[in-house]
Amino acid sequence: MNSGGEDNARLRKELTFRNALVQLTNDLLVSKLDASFYQTALERTIKLVPAADGGSVMARHEDGRYHFEAAYHYDFGALQQVSLSEDDLGPRREHTEVTVISVADYNQRLQADQVTSFQEAGNLDRIKATLSVPLRVGDQTLGYFNLDNFADRNAFDSEDMEIAAAIGAQVSVALYRLVLEHRLEEERKRYRHMAHHDPLTELGNRRLFMDSLGRALSVATRQNSRVGVLYVDMDRFKAVNDTYGHDAGDIVLTETAKRLRNGVRGGDVPARLGGDEFGIILMDIQGTDAARAIHDKICAALSQPIRFREHSITISASVGIAIYPDDSTDLEGLLRAVDTSMYIEKTGDSPQHSS
Repeated sequence: MNSGGEDNARLRKELTFRNALVQLTNDLLVSKLDASFYQTALERTIKLVPAADGGSVMARHEDGRYHFEAAYHYDFGALQQVSLSEDDLGPRREHTEVTVISVADYNQRLQADQVTSFQEAGNLDRIKATLSVPLRVGDQTLGYFNLDNFADRNAFDSEDMEIAAAIGAQVSVALYRLVLEHRLEEERKRYRHMAHHDPLTELGNRRLFMDSLGRALSVATRQNSRVGVLYVDMDRFKAVNDTYGHDAGDIVLTETAKRLRNGVRGGDVPARLGGDEFGIILMDIQGTDAARAIHDKICAALSQPIRFREHSITISASVGIAIYPDDSTDLEGLLRAVDTSMYIEKTGDSPQHSS
């Protein structure tokens, strides 16, 4: 009878654990890869592993070092000041399976500032045993769960290790999926950035400029405000390439972009439209005088010499101005107006349009 009762109790315990593991896995699979992911996984694990009194989670970052992502019964802020190399990991790096390790030798393995941060996190000297749970997918180690016991160096038994291994396997799968999704989203952001920015100067490109100008005019129409447009055409840029080479031309373009960024207000939009042509959208400009002040500031900045190796290159720019709705009430007309303004500044003559 006792044996049957023990078997039933063991089965109920196993069923409870499996249900908890399934619930944890489901919760992690719908999580985002943020602090709550690691903290949830850690706290649920500590609750399921009987001998675990506290613990932490380390994840491997792109710099190749392990950074703390969650903690329980420690000062997480102090742990966040620490990152560990493979050598800093100590005995745990020799194991690819769940294993009990000692952290008593941390003073010999770690730098003084690392030791200080660990001690500030609290409870470090209370640890009697640590159950190291590698988070692995294939031959990759994504991180570690550190489950700590504060009372008994022999606290973790085979059952604790089996439970921790099962949880670690599920967390590893969820973590790997989230890491892949995060990388995919970062790639999407990178491609979106590339589609709207000039790779040399990192300014917006013509596509971003036109999209931004269209939106700016729509807002200005609703709010009865003004939008300014500057068209910057660099003078004698071809001579720079012909005289000093394309490397010099690239330096001139990147320095021009830098000066344009520094010459406009925070909400304005500078862009490289192509070649040696730049455009600037002046958001909510007060009028021609305000636009002219920015025009003069930019012209003065662009006339300053640019260093290229042992050379000092001086290059100026012709900058046209147009204001919406003063010069035109539509996008195409505004672009014609700013192009005409630039042409007059460059040549002193009005352009001849064929009828």
